Amino acid sequence: MKKDYYVIDMHCHIADESIAEKIGEKGANNPEVQKVYQSLEKIQKSVGWYGGIMGLNGTPKHFPQIMKETGTDLSVLAMLSFSEELGGIELSSNDFLHEVLKGDKKGLYLAYAGVDPRLSERKKIDKINYYINEAGFIGIKLNPNDWGTFSLDDPMLTPIFKTCSDLGAPVHIHTGIDPTGVIGYGNPMLLENTAIKFPKLKILLEHYGYPWKNQAYAMCYKYENVYLTLAYHFNELVHNNPFLAWIEIEEMRIHAGLDKILYGSDFPASPNQKEVIDFLAHKKVPKILRKEGFPDWTYEMRAKVLGLNAAKLLNINNEKIAKIQSNFVKKEESKFSMPWTFEAIEQLDMIPVFIRNSAIVKIESYSKKNNINCVDINVMNEARKS
Repeated sequence: MKKDYYVIDMHCHIADESIAEKIGEKGANNPEVQKVYQSLEKIQKSVGWYGGIMGLNGTPKHFPQIMKETGTDLSVLAMLSFSEELGGIELSSNDFLHEVLKGDKKGLYLAYAGVDPRLSERKKIDKINYYINEAGFIGIKLNPNDWGTFSLDDPMLTPIFKTCSDLGAPVHIHTGIDPTGVIGYGNPMLLENTAIKFPKLKILLEHYGYPWKNQAYAMCYKYENVYLTLAYHFNELVHNNPFLAWIEIEEMRIHAGLDKILYGSDFPASPNQKEVIDFLAHKKVPKILRKEGFPDWTYEMRAKVLGLNAAKLLNINNEKIAKIQSNFVKKEESKFSMPWTFEAIEQLDMIPVFIRNSAIVKIESYSKKNNINCVDINVMNEARKS
């Protein structure tokens, strides 16, 4: 039987249909514009796409169909600028993404806004508060090769990190190689003092820091709120050498921790989402690797990377996620007759073993009586009071 997954793409971009015409006008005789597009097309070709960026139809009109074809349930969109290199044009602006979020009637999207770190401290704080509290964004995106270029340990970033920490908003940070800018600015170790100073700040190391992947894994291992996404480099490995992809992700599991790995595509730069999702969901670890001690990845391991880790990070609970999670509960611990959220299952550990089964019966009886289809922590608390 085919396993069900809840897939969250934690790193992707879409754009307005007018971008092609605007870029065409600016780029005809502008080597900087041509450089940006050539670098993006180089990445696309590395995962087997030769149709160019606009051939992907990555617009609000077409992207829901792309998500359906790839098996993606939720996409987290990131603001994408490079406006200085593109003559003032932002590929995916905050205003554009705000309109996308407002028009999202099916709950397909979340989004990160971008903030220019060169602004005054007050302006940065005000913008972040507006984006998170009023405009519907979940966090802030930083790329050290945008906004005039900067290092990830630049003091001008501190107000951004502090404000996001205070708001509980994740920071989506480009780390590692960037085909359009300076590689060295993206070393994940430059964020260590930030992780120490703001221990509650959720830091997402995009592209898992490659070529500093070991540094990224060490950051995840040591600091509770540091995570990494597979976006871009892992897409290349899956497409060009799946054998190496298994070695890579097993190394991540050991050194960073399974719960720290988040699926992300970096569409449209890496448009082979379906290939990567199918790899993570269904492909077996090669026999030769299993003979050498590699575990064959379980349904639970795959489901966590594809979406459940991200769901927990973003505090997303729904019936589909609860149903998937209920498959992971050890049989000796309990026998559920309906879906429970992961947080509710964890809460069961607080109930003594000798009364746990009776507590489950009481909670599920309360839920069914009140036409509740999924048990979460709130339901547990109400059932206990009844």
